[in-house]
Amino acid sequence: MSGSSASRFASFLPIPPANNDRQTSLKDLTGPSKRSTETVAPTLTIYQPALFYQTKDNQVLIKGKASDDSGIHEVLVNNQEAVLQRSGEFQAEVKLKLGSNSIVVKAVDINSNSAEKTITVLREEKAQIVDVDVEIPAGAQNRPDAVAVVIGNKNYQHGDVPAVEFAQRDAEYIKRYLIKTLGYREANIIYQTDAGKSAFESIFGNAADYKGKLYNYIKPNVSDVFVYYSGHGAPHVESGKSFFVPSDADPQVIHLNGYPVEQLYANLAKLPAKSITVVVDACFSGFSNQGALIKNISPAMLVVENPVMNDEKMWVFSAARNNQVSSWYPEMKHGLFTYFFLKGLQGKADQNQDRAISSGEMRQYLEENVPYMARRLNGRDQNPQAMGRNSGQVLVRLR
Repeated sequence: MSGSSASRFASFLPIPPANNDRQTSLKDLTGPSKRSTETVAPTLTIYQPALFYQTKDNQVLIKGKASDDSGIHEVLVNNQEAVLQRSGEFQAEVKLKLGSNSIVVKAVDINSNSAEKTITVLREEKAQIVDVDVEIPAGAQNRPDAVAVVIGNKNYQHGDVPAVEFAQRDAEYIKRYLIKTLGYREANIIYQTDAGKSAFESIFGNAADYKGKLYNYIKPNVSDVFVYYSGHGAPHVESGKSFFVPSDADPQVIHLNGYPVEQLYANLAKLPAKSITVVVDACFSGFSNQGALIKNISPAMLVVENPVMNDEKMWVFSAARNNQVSSWYPEMKHGLFTYFFLKGLQGKADQNQDRAISSGEMRQYLEENVPYMARRLNGRDQNPQAMGRNSGQVLVRLR
């Protein structure tokens, strides 16, 4: 090749860098590498609380989701690792001082790119510390196959139906006890607030088919089942039947748009569960803490024929007799019955101090404490009911 030809050819060749120690790679010849796309920060969404939030509680639960194409490495809440799920959803509890609290949430992907959001929480003075909220005991059992349904119906669409002030708070803390004390996996807890009738039927089934979502979660003869409901109940005066009041129901025609208590127990009795525990913080008299749900009635004496009495594996704990009102405990920010049920799970119901709380022990604890406090707070009777055949059935084992 002539010198001039070689010179023209060389002008089309890439010129290597002056540093002879560096080897030319394909990336050097083809422009920017893919790594430039890995500097994008993750997406960070806060589910709760709001970015500015006021509370009287001494702690707050942070929930949200972090996502990134390369994957999330960790989520830090005030420099402490949050509980991170495979889906990117996370949660963390943060203790609060009185006054203003800045909570920094930071999501970090596997390439060390990060995104931050700051939540400001104002904890008001004179906050009431609720013992059952902050002293949640660790349980001694791990129940990976246990399944729970937790429903808290606070808000109702019908204008004549008052809110159940502490229903959602009750449900939230029942869920926390299920996870920390009873050993349930969060993924196995079906959690609903303000559940409508369609939600009840999709979870528990109906008269035609008992195989709802709860049935699909159960491993036959392996899964323990726990069902909790806080919200309104109501009677159908003509038939004497009791109904759960879905958030979209009209109590005046509750037999048409409510969910029958009988149906719940009948469908639960058909489930192939190892054991079933039902806890109901509701009353079925047609009255509530804020007045009557059904117009022009007096407290009804209702008798519900309950299939639980013939089922060896089932226990039902309910807040009151059918003609009584289920009270609130405003100082403790819970329903009165739920508050003492949680106190029982803390260990107060453990009469023989063997670190195992049986259904029989819980029944006795509730019967001793709920009626007294109802009279003291409201001057009225409230007698919790507990139905089951095996008094020795263990609800929880504590460490």
